[in-house]
Amino acid sequence: LIDVIVSGDKLSIEGKAHSGDTDGFIHNFTISDNLDSEEIDATVIDGVLTVSIPYAEAVKPRKIEVKVK
Repeated sequence: LIDVIVSGDKLSIEGKAHSGDTDGFIHNFTISDNLDSEEIDATVIDGVLTVSIPYAEAVKPRKIEVKVK
């Protein structure tokens, strides 16, 4: 069982054994202000956990059209 928990600027990933043993892990990360913590996505494929955290809209690069007059 894996839990991904977001609280403020903290991201925690907690893993627990299925058998109910005390074996497990906790990894804590700090999320930068330029990331969108509301849009975090976590998936497990073939036993590999992938956590995706997109950039916040305010920091995404955008193309500015140059007008010729």
